[in-house]
Amino acid sequence: MSQLFEYVQKLLSQGYSSSSIRSTLLSAGYSPYEIDMAFSQTSHNRITTLPLVLALVLVLALIAGGIYLFAPGPELPLTFSIDVLTPRVTSGDQATIAAQITNPNPGKISATLQVVVRAPNGTTYPSQKTALVEEQASVPFLISLPADASGKHVVTAKLTWKSQSSTQTAAFEVTRARKTVTFENREQHAIDIQQTCPLGCDDQNFCTTCESVPVVPCCGNRNCEAQESEATCLIDCTKRITSTDIREEALKLARTNLQQSITTCGTLAQQSYVDECLATVSDQSSNKLPCEQIVSDDLRDACYIPFSYNNDFTVCEKITNQAIKNSCFVLASVQGTQGG
Repeated sequence: MSQLFEYVQKLLSQGYSSSSIRSTLLSAGYSPYEIDMAFSQTSHNRITTLPLVLALVLVLALIAGGIYLFAPGPELPLTFSIDVLTPRVTSGDQATIAAQITNPNPGKISATLQVVVRAPNGTTYPSQKTALVEEQASVPFLISLPADASGKHVVTAKLTWKSQSSTQTAAFEVTRARKTVTFENREQHAIDIQQTCPLGCDDQNFCTTCESVPVVPCCGNRNCEAQESEATCLIDCTKRITSTDIREEALKLARTNLQQSITTCGTLAQQSYVDECLATVSDQSSNKLPCEQIVSDDLRDACYIPFSYNNDFTVCEKITNQAIKNSCFVLASVQGTQGG
């Protein structure tokens, strides 16, 4: 009977209907009783195993649901933004940059923020901080800029946490700090320009940059410009004698008070004017002392040459131009030979 049961079960599993199986078995000589017993065992087996299968399916469904409900979701990325709190910065000051970091996940996350400020000439100013972010965190940066900084500076901020990172950029403008050049500090201002300019680029005019670009307004150019007033540039915006008046006064003093004449030339606003005034005073007084105060090498050499023609060859060593210096020594040798 067990063989008949297994045969009926096999046919049922293959999709044959109960009626076709019964018909086939009756034709094969099995009695209706044997066939009913085989089908009853098959039905009993289905009835007893079906609840177990359903129970197993239900347990698996409950386990899967519990995993879905109670398992933690995927970690969300941090977000951040940067703000330049000082969009226009004066050279020599500090740029203030703030980063706002948001953590959408529960718990705290350690993050590293790298900020790099790049100047137009390629110079970089890096800074780095680490923050423990629970919900939100604000991270400030103070970037010190040199006194010669200028132009558009670009800020690149990179936030790194775990194995992830994000980058933001911003920009700010740096303007040069304007110095008010007064009569009292103009000489120091001229020295500062000579120290900051590359060799050979200084045109001896503090009213231009090293690239000979006019500086407007320029306090000390004897012109009260629209941006100047008595409060900001007294030397330009008050009534005073002109540079011509100063030169004429220096020439008057050349024969009576040479030292005062030299001092008067020094009150002129620009060094080129001062040098010309000193050369004229030297010629007027027939004295080489003013030549020593001349800054321009060419004009100083020209100031010394007339004295060599008058047999004062002590000036030869003071001449800068080597060709002129050699000529001076040759003339001294000739005059010494003739005198001998």
